[in-house]
Amino acid sequence: MLPVLIEGGGREASWAYPGWKAPTHCRCWRVLAIDGVQFSSNNTPAVKRQSSKAKSRRGRAAFARMGASVLLELGLHNPLAAAISRKQESEASVSLGLLAQLAGACLLLADRLHGYGVFLAPVLDRCRQVKSEFLVRVQRRVKARLKERLKDGSCLLDVAVCDRRHIHRVLREIRLREIGARLHRPGFRDQELRLWTSILDWHQAPARELAELYAQRWEQELYFRQLKSELRRSERLQGQTPETAAQEIAAWIISGALIARERARAARGQVPVPQITFVKLLELLCPLWLVLAVGSDLISEKLQRQLTGRVPREAQRCLTPTRRVRSCPRAVRQPIGSWPRLKENRHSQAPVELTLLPPHR
Repeated sequence: MLPVLIEGGGREASWAYPGWKAPTHCRCWRVLAIDGVQFSSNNTPAVKRQSSKAKSRRGRAAFARMGASVLLELGLHNPLAAAISRKQESEASVSLGLLAQLAGACLLLADRLHGYGVFLAPVLDRCRQVKSEFLVRVQRRVKARLKERLKDGSCLLDVAVCDRRHIHRVLREIRLREIGARLHRPGFRDQELRLWTSILDWHQAPARELAELYAQRWEQELYFRQLKSELRRSERLQGQTPETAAQEIAAWIISGALIARERARAARGQVPVPQITFVKLLELLCPLWLVLAVGSDLISEKLQRQLTGRVPREAQRCLTPTRRVRSCPRAVRQPIGSWPRLKENRHSQAPVELTLLPPHR
């Protein structure tokens, strides 16, 4: 597992622009998310010796996959740290390697793959050390013991942490708070959320506001799209060995951190950072980096500062409009398991109705 430590836009960029839609009670926290992503590798002899292809419905996958886990600052799309798996470790184990980089006064979001006791126990320990919190989605089949119902509709649970080798051996129990919610949009199937958080005091973070805040986690998926589709622009890794492929992934993540810093500079606290177009800013930065790399000894420092200072002003001329509220059906064209089949493209711009649910048993 290859760790990559990154200093991107920096904490001074957090909450730096008006229009941030996080609830008021979350302004004391820096909202982060942790998630994994996979890349396709070339089928070279060196890759085949150290990697195996995943199974699919039609047999083995066409290419071996290399995974990475990224600790991301939401809203700014700013990667703070990353770990790359070269020996096909699980996503959860790779994500655990990033806990040491979790800073204080943060609220960490994660998806259902991270929602179980063995993973959340070290996360809780780390959060207690640095005075941070977490909010994680949990699958309905994960069991816990109900302890107390709270006035905001949430409840307190005791979650068993089992031994990885002996699943029936309980090592300890951790106290968490559960929030249940149903998302309804006219014309679409309802979706239920089961969330666990380390914030036990419901006065500090009411259930409804935390359920609404969890929607911010989708920003990490948008970051991965920028990383793979707009920055990489190739279907597979170009590296011929696992080591060079990991270096390639690290270079993309570091490049994404540099672009996040420049987006924060271009926003100048006047517009939301996501409105600074990622593609247009990249088109401005690439030739600038080339000029400075080749001709740094020919251009004075004063001219270099003037040249780099014009990039944020130019980037502000190409702002993307405010993202519309939109929902697409959770379906696929070729059904897998219980997923419904997508026969026609449709979407809805109707507002989402959130209803709190009783505790799941």
